[in-house]
This record gives sequence, structure tokens and C-alpha cells, in this order.
Amino acid sequence: MKKVELPEAIKLSDYLKKPLQGYYVGKRKIDSKKSDSGESLIHIFREKDGTEVEVWSFDKLKRLLSRVPIGSMTKMIYTGTIQEGEKNIHQVEVYFDSDDKIQIEFETTN
Repeated sequence: MKKVELPEAIKLSDYLKKPLQGYYVGKRKIDSKKSDSGESLIHIFREKDGTEVEVWSFDKLKRLLSRVPIGSMTKMIYTGTIQEGEKNIHQVEVYFDSDDKIQIEFETTN
């Protein structure tokens, strides 16, 4: 048997203007005391060496990744926040290469 381990989810805001790249595997919901809804969303990426990286979601990232085909090589660049009213809104650029894809056995979608 293989031990199940969870990678530590990263915040894109810790990688300001530094590209992060990997194959988009899917997403999963987790219980969260920090969220008003009681749930948070994590996006899962697989690096070329097979290592999985989990990224905490935010609204714009969630909307952009909903347009990325599962298994596609994806690059994200966090560009900071903008002020809208009283809120700071996270900004991110997302790119994908549908010619560079891996087969995903199942999509993670709790």
C-alpha cells in the first residue's frame, strides 16, 4: 500500500508576477472555517515530473479555469489586486496549451 499524502496548498499571491505551470487536473471543495459558505475550492495541477500542486482558488481564477480543458498544460501569472469599491480583487492571467495534454484518469470535482 502507498501512504496518502496531501501537498500544502499554495496561494498565488505568494508568487506575484512569477509564472506557475502544470497540467490542470481538476478541483475539489474542502471544508473551511475561513469562508462564509463553510467551503473553499482548491485547484490541482500536475507538474511534468508527476508532482501535484494544489492552489487556493479565488473568483477570477475559478472563472478562468472553468474554460481550461482538463489535462491541458496551464500557466498562471498572479498580477496583484485591484480596488473595486471596498474590496481588493485578485487578478490573474491564465494560459493553456490544448496541444500539450495528459490523460486524466478521473477529474477531481468534490
